[in-house]
Amino acid sequence: MPHNRREAIKQTTAYRMVKLIALWMDQRFLDPIIGVLLPSVGDVLTSFFSLPYLYLSMVKIKSIPLTLAIIYNMLLDILIGLIPFVGVVGDIFKRAFARNALLIEGYVEGRQAVIREVERKAVWMALLIVLFFLIYWMIVSVVKLSEWIISFF
Repeated sequence: MPHNRREAIKQTTAYRMVKLIALWMDQRFLDPIIGVLLPSVGDVLTSFFSLPYLYLSMVKIKSIPLTLAIIYNMLLDILIGLIPFVGVVGDIFKRAFARNALLIEGYVEGRQAVIREVERKAVWMALLIVLFFLIYWMIVSVVKLSEWIISFF
């Protein structure tokens, strides 16, 4: 990524917001506090704070792999958060918001280790998407086949 484009992205409101969200949610522990106050629902609620991350990766940076990596971290955070007690502890140690902010920063700055991590997570997320579509297709097929068999008799 050219230096001037990197600097332009770093000057956007979305980039500053991502840094601010990471600070409050993970470094100042607002995410686990919300998780304690609103068990299970808290992680779904706090996932809305990931929207600036998605906006930045999709619209400003225009990177599908980075977007998939951010979604991967978000979904993992939500799944861990759904487990009572483990979710709060996970929010303290996993720090998905800070991790996603570091992915964005490293990707924008062109750090090869971060780019490899983004690509690895993007592949896993793409495989999960394909898997969910296959499961959905199988369920729809079984339902339609069942309806056809029932209507036949």
